[in-house]
Formats: sequence, structure tokens, C-alpha cells
Amino acid sequence: MRRILPLLIAAVIGVPALVIAPVSAASAHPARLAPSVYVEGSDPQAKIFDPLKVIDVKLTMEQPAIDALFADPRGNYQLGTMSVRTSWGKWGPYDIGIRLKGVYGSYRWLDRKAGFKVKIDFVDSNLRFFGLKKLTLNNMVQDGSYIHEALAYRVFRAMDIPAPRVGYANVSFNGIPYGLYVHIETYDKPMLTRWFDKTQHLYEGSYWMDVSPGNEWAFEADEGDPSDRADLIALIAAANTPADRWWSALAKVSDRSEFVREWATETYIGHWDGYSHWIRNNYFLHSDNKGKFTLMPWGTDQTFGWTADWTDISNSGIMYTQCMQVRACWAEYHRALLQLSTVVPNLQLDVMAQDISAAIHLSLLKDPRRGGDACNKDCRKWATVVAELAQGDATTFVANRIIQLNDYLRPMLPETPSVTVTRVGKRLRVGWTSAADIRWPIKGAEIQIRVGRGDWRNVSAPQARPIMFTWLKGRPSTLRLRVSNELGTSSWSTPQSFDRP
Repeated sequence: MRRILPLLIAAVIGVPALVIAPVSAASAHPARLAPSVYVEGSDPQAKIFDPLKVIDVKLTMEQPAIDALFADPRGNYQLGTMSVRTSWGKWGPYDIGIRLKGVYGSYRWLDRKAGFKVKIDFVDSNLRFFGLKKLTLNNMVQDGSYIHEALAYRVFRAMDIPAPRVGYANVSFNGIPYGLYVHIETYDKPMLTRWFDKTQHLYEGSYWMDVSPGNEWAFEADEGDPSDRADLIALIAAANTPADRWWSALAKVSDRSEFVREWATETYIGHWDGYSHWIRNNYFLHSDNKGKFTLMPWGTDQTFGWTADWTDISNSGIMYTQCMQVRACWAEYHRALLQLSTVVPNLQLDVMAQDISAAIHLSLLKDPRRGGDACNKDCRKWATVVAELAQGDATTFVANRIIQLNDYLRPMLPETPSVTVTRVGKRLRVGWTSAADIRWPIKGAEIQIRVGRGDWRNVSAPQARPIMFTWLKGRPSTLRLRVSNELGTSSWSTPQSFDRP
């Protein structure tokens, strides 16, 4: 069961103790800095994921370890050291494990701008850095804006979807500056503890991997017993249940509302490299101790560019495709889109983009490996201009996308009704007209009356039109009405005043 809502400052239960090793008198008593408005949580890790404060991470490896890394770049971790400097102190060096990160699009070797995974407890199983066991340092060679991941994951978290927090780091390797990296919260026990009471498994899906029959052993098990996949087998069975039983089958093995919100958010931000669309890539499946699954996003560096059709199922994930064909899920999905239409404007992503752009500007100017390759001073200046243009494109996408979403949803939402009231003996007959898309017929209405200047009170339960009820005793009164369908509820009609029969 989800333990917290994102954007809520809450105490964290069970996070490993902070392990630090100050290397100077100054770092032994770090300055108390007020966190930025984008820091989420009060756990030890929180301030490391401040997108407005760029930290410095120094990595080193001996040649034998580099040779072993070359033979297995994305496999086993190899011994190295890490030192970290922040605006409030210095830590390290620590003996840690290092491997490279990325696959087809983002993988780079050490002679270019390599992405790194750092295993802090590689040598000392008790070692933590601000509660963290791992660091994920993305090279952003596929994100010319340098802000996509910070914006995208914030939208996911605001939709109550477990998603990483994001910071930034200037990284060097063996004394050579590698430039600016995005520092992504890793899906591991410290992060999962913030969101879940229990973890049975964490499975990683990548590159055309879907919940297809026979695929239960294709997923990498990042947490939990890799030899026991009964929970994943049950999810695959439910995901491939015939349409008439699919929605109820999914409820038994997942937080299906969370699944739907995740698909809606992927569509909103144009995450073509996630689960729902095209590649079925970059996603995690978390199961709790009862075998209930939650779907979590990853790899959002190429978002905010593709204006996905809201319900397109061409070359889409199995579960998303089923959702678009099952009425109950279709309705849930559109309610999630409606939620996004309210949530996203409140995040002020345009302001966040400007704030991050200002915070990382100097680091971009100094980045010697922009785009993954060596970049001289003139190149860096030009590349910084390109990055700022890309940041502008991202904010333009956000501004346009909310308009597109509202335009899409508007015909499906019930309009404020036009009400008619007629007397039938000692009763009133209330009718109305309200247009809505044919897929979303009016399901019911709510009437309120006010006797004299009293409070509004309900006089009928939602039901099909028209509605008749016995008039209440009292002085001249006022009536208003609103209607609802599967997607939402209209505004109240203009109040009408009249005498009782």
C-alpha cells in the first residue's frame, strides 16, 4: 500500500542511517541551507535531489578495474572511489562500485561522455550516502534541453505515481571533467521505502518487453527472489484475460487506477519510449507482499516533443491497448486525463524550467563533452544557446499540451444544464438539457433547494431525467441543478426562485 503522497513533506520510516565522512573542518559543520521549493520529502536523501543546486561528483578507477569494465561495461560493478562536494559540505573518498549506464541511444564509453551507475555499498554493505545505496548519473546525450527528466518525473509524482526525484551533478572521472549530468533517484530499497510498506519484487522492463505469455523470465528482477515469479505470472495471466473479464482480473493483481494514471501521464508528456507507446521500454513493475503491482516510469529524457494521440493504440503495450477497448478502463483513463488537466497547471512547469535553466547555466557553459563528444569553448557557447532553445521548446510543449487536452475533453464533459421547472399537482417536475459526447451520456443529476435564505440542501439522489419531488414546506424557495456523466460533473445551473405549489 502506498505510504505517502508525493509533494507531501512526511517522515520516512525505515530509511538506513546517514553515513558521512567529513574531510575538512568546514564540512564537519555544514551550513544550514534552506531547501528550494522543488525539494520533496524530509528524508535524508531529499536535499541531494534539489534541481537548483548542482553537486560535484568525482569518480576514480585504477587501470585493472577499467580493463574489467571494458570487458563488461553494463554488467558487474568494478572497484572505484567517489568523493562528493555540495554547497553545504564535502564527503569521501569512499570505496564504491562503478559500471556504465545506457543502451542503444545513450551508451557511451569512457573516451566520450559515459553515463554511470554507482553502487555505494559495493565494498561496505553498511555504507550510505545521505541514505542512498546507489547513484544514477545520466549523461543527457539524448536530452538537448537538460530539463526533460526533472519536469517529467515531477508530473508523475504529482499524479501519485512512484517516480524518481531529480538533481544535477558536475562529474569528473580520473581527474578529467565529464560535464553536467542529471542525478536520478534510483529504484532501490531506500527509494521504494518512501512509497511502499512492503516490496516483494521490482521487475525492470526494456526494449519491446511486454507482459506477454511466456515473458515472465525475460524481466530482470532488481529486488526480490529472482527464482520465484509467481506474482509476475499472475499479472501476465490477468493482462491477457479476455476483454469481458479483463478489468476485474486486473484489479486482483494491481493497483489498476495507478496503472491507468501512469498511461495517461505517459501520453500527456509524449513519452514514446515508455510502456504505453511504440517500444514498451523504460518501466518498472513493483509488487508488494500481496502480489499487487504498481507501474513506474523511467527513461523520460526524450519527452515533451511528441504530441501523442490521446487514445491511439497502434503498436502499443498490451495493457494500454486493452484499456482503450474496455469501457470501464476507458472511463478511468479519461478521468485521469481530467485530473492531469487540473494538476499540471498548478505545477507551473514553465517557472520550474526557467529556474532550472538558471541554476545549471554555468555548468552548461563549462561542460566539455556536450552531446557526448569533446566540445571546445566556442562549441560550448553555441551548445548552451541550443539547450536554452530546447528548454523553450519544452515549455511551449507544456503550454500547448494543456490546451490540446482541454479541447479534447471539453465535448465529453457535461455542460451546465438549462433547467425547466413545472408544477404537477403538489409536486415539481424538474428537467434539463446538457450536451455531452455520445460516449459519455448523462448518468444522473443532483438538485439542491434553499428555503428562504437558508443553506442549500439536497432534495433528491442522482437519477435519470426528469426528476419529480414533493415540495418542501416553507417560504418562497430557490432551486439549482447539476448533472454528471462517467467523466465529471457540470457546474451548478443558474438558481431559479419561485413559490411553492
